[in-house]
Amino acid sequence: LLLWLGRPRLRVDSRRLLEAVSMVACLLAIGEIVFGGWLPIRLRNHPTAFLCIPFLVWVAYRGGQRATATATFVLSGLAIWGTLRGFGPFAAGTPNESLLLLQGFTVLPAVMAMMLAAAVAESRRGEAARSRLASIVESSHDAIIGTTLDGTILSWNSGATFLYGYTREEAIGRSVSILAPRHRPDEVPGILERVRRGEPVEAFETIRMTKDGTMITVSLTISPVTDASGRVLGASGIARDVTERKRAEETARQAEALLSVTRLANAAAHEINNPLTAILVPLQLLAREQPDGSESRRRLTVALESAERIRLIVARMQRIMKLEVADRSADLPERLDLLKSAPEGRNES
Repeated sequence: LLLWLGRPRLRVDSRRLLEAVSMVACLLAIGEIVFGGWLPIRLRNHPTAFLCIPFLVWVAYRGGQRATATATFVLSGLAIWGTLRGFGPFAAGTPNESLLLLQGFTVLPAVMAMMLAAAVAESRRGEAARSRLASIVESSHDAIIGTTLDGTILSWNSGATFLYGYTREEAIGRSVSILAPRHRPDEVPGILERVRRGEPVEAFETIRMTKDGTMITVSLTISPVTDASGRVLGASGIARDVTERKRAEETARQAEALLSVTRLANAAAHEINNPLTAILVPLQLLAREQPDGSESRRRLTVALESAERIRLIVARMQRIMKLEVADRSADLPERLDLLKSAPEGRNES
């Protein structure tokens, strides 16, 4: 009653309905054979009750806990009915002996069948949970990789294929070190050593190498995989590509630096303009007072031209409103390309 009332309604398809009908028919048939007097008289006192056990096992494995409880109830009812009528292996002997044998038959197969049904149900629930988890892992956009403690890849989802370029067949069975850059040979062994000690590796950013050799920045989280007793069996890694985010952050930093340059240029232009005006006006007055063709007039004219050039430069600085990071030009002369003209090994600095 508890099993039938405490669970949701069954969804039965035609195939399961046919199997259920077959179970009921077989159970009723074996019950009538053993306890209904269908056997010849010479076999009625033999331990034929054991013939019921395979059918209970079938019901427990295929029908579940509710069907098993129902089958034991029906079979117990047939056994009681047959024994009261004097049929079956429990009818011989005194009433007390028949009662004890009947109670033993009612309890022991029922307990065995219910334990088997419970174990099968637990196994199916675990299989369903694993299937759901596998579906979630496979549909994730993040790269999720399972490895042994020595770094051998055991599982590889579609997100890992998209991120790193290796197919599942190419990756499984190889070492996870294929994803580590050559200049970081000690990173993977160090992570696996921490996993062996059962320590989760919190999310950190690192460099990984794809199948075609491209370096990408990923946010990586490593967790130990343990069994029911807590023993570490392997490692599970989740990687997310943050290359574009890092590039956007770098662009934002450069834009902030250029904005500072713009503000500095405007402030400098404003500060230079006032004293420059104070210089230009006296120079113009002095030049007018000097006779034409004199050396002092010529020198003052040169000074005025230089001051005028300074004024034009300051005016251009005041017109700077915004600076942006430009894409690298493919035809930029090598002498003007700072990345090309920088010494080897200093590009990253």
